[in-house]
Amino acid sequence: MQHHPRAADGLLPIIGNLGQNNRLVIPAFSIDNPEDEFSTLLKNYSIGNTANTTIQLPLPTEITDNLTFGLAIRSAAPNGIVTRYALHKPHNLVGMLFPVYSGQTVYPSAVIELWSNQAEATAELEANVTIILGDFTDRGLSIAYFGVAIAGTTTTLSPTDP
Repeated sequence: MQHHPRAADGLLPIIGNLGQNNRLVIPAFSIDNPEDEFSTLLKNYSIGNTANTTIQLPLPTEITDNLTFGLAIRSAAPNGIVTRYALHKPHNLVGMLFPVYSGQTVYPSAVIELWSNQAEATAELEANVTIILGDFTDRGLSIAYFGVAIAGTTTTLSPTDP
């Protein structure tokens, strides 16, 4: 068995072709949550990917510690089947009954969805937050958990109504 040393950050290096890790910036926001018994889709953020990608985990603590909203990723496989995964779901959010994202393929033209938390009056992100994407080359391991970051482009996302 071949041994691969860990990088300084403790992560295993990716063996094979490395791609760029592009950064997506979700701008700060404050959106009134509708009064409802369940979470509601508030905004869509098209990430503009033209190839398969993954999302680096864990997400920033500005997201994971936030109870005011949920995030999901939606994309369509080449066969047309739409997949949706929860990126962030606060414990008290009712709805967003999607499997949890754990490094699955995100297909081209994907959309990050912002969901309300019915237990909160406002969905709020106090400062811009960056999410890192990686290329998806089937290596048996997902760049969502392993890999050395290679700087790519940074795109600030613009929300659209659902």
